[in-house]
Amino acid sequence: MLVDRFRAEREQKERQATELLTELKFLRSQISPHFLFNVLTNLVSLARKKSDSLEPALIKLSELLRYMLYDTQGKKVPLQTEVEYLNNYLDLQRLRFGNDVDIDSRIEADDEAMAYTIEPMLLIPLWRMPSSTG
Repeated sequence: MLVDRFRAEREQKERQATELLTELKFLRSQISPHFLFNVLTNLVSLARKKSDSLEPALIKLSELLRYMLYDTQGKKVPLQTEVEYLNNYLDLQRLRFGNDVDIDSRIEADDEAMAYTIEPMLLIPLWRMPSSTG
């Protein structure tokens, strides 16, 4: 009976771990294709205007995509890294909406807190733009 109980508990823990991984994968996929299309459209606009903002925006998009595709694979990341990702995301949203939307973000944490590790892309769902804005 004890063996069956331990086996059932282990299977339940494995099931919970699998559910958690599935949920984390879902959270990581929250970057909408619409976001990428809108950013690319904004970059085209900057290119046509020969804007000095084009290069920094391209670098931010590159860093954002690199983080999403390579730096988040099955490992925790320092909170500082996640915050940098989030700031790049917000900067690209600011570029997209300009003065039409006021994006206010504040992250207050000391160096010790910024060194904590968390699951990657865990914070991005907290910063979603309202669906009415696209």
